[in-house]
Amino acid sequence: MTLIVKAHVSAQGKIVCVTDASLIGKKFEEGNRQLDFTSNFYKGEQKQKEMIERMLTSAYLVIFSGKDSVDFGKKAGIVEEDTALVIGGIPHIQCLIG
Repeated sequence: MTLIVKAHVSAQGKIVCVTDASLIGKKFEEGNRQLDFTSNFYKGEQKQKEMIERMLTSAYLVIFSGKDSVDFGKKAGIVEEDTALVIGGIPHIQCLIG
């Protein structure tokens, strides 16, 4: 499992995107919904699980995209897999962190 992480700083705090590496550079559509991993929004760096967990503690919003990323979020106790929006077969979850 290779995960790519990108952090964005906004006025509200930090947004962290955790994405399966295999999805970067691809685009998925289903009806009028779209996941566009060609965007720089998702293009980050490969990180170890421990580093990702540390990054999540300072985030106000975390976005998990892809099966491995959602599984990671579930194991970390942040997400429930059954809450994932699935677009083009790709699970996608946005979580507000208190």
